[in-house]
Amino acid sequence: MNKKGFTLIELLAAVVIMIVLSSIVVLSFSKLKENRDEKKIAEFERELSNAACTYVDLSRNNYSSNPCYNDTCAIKVQDLIADGLISKDLKDPRNDNDPVDPDTIVDVTWDDGEKTCTVRGD
Repeated sequence: MNKKGFTLIELLAAVVIMIVLSSIVVLSFSKLKENRDEKKIAEFERELSNAACTYVDLSRNNYSSNPCYNDTCAIKVQDLIADGLISKDLKDPRNDNDPVDPDTIVDVTWDDGEKTCTVRGD
């Protein structure tokens, strides 16, 4: 007898292969999304850091508004917004793209004359 069709084992094997392939695709997309989110956060922090470094460079010569004491600074985002170095509408990817918190602080330090600007962690 020559029956045309698939056996139960063949159908189960096909389903298992489809499940394995779909899980690989889902994992790949989730890793891609995670990488994209990490890049957005890094870009956001780089923008804040660059603005804080510029803020310090502009204000170091103005002793009345110099935010640095003993070569250490803590710059609030609200100061960067007030001076027009960043937009008040800047979105924070760490907080579901809410507007940036004006109380966020960027630390500026000097080590052997090398200036480093880093966003303070939450």
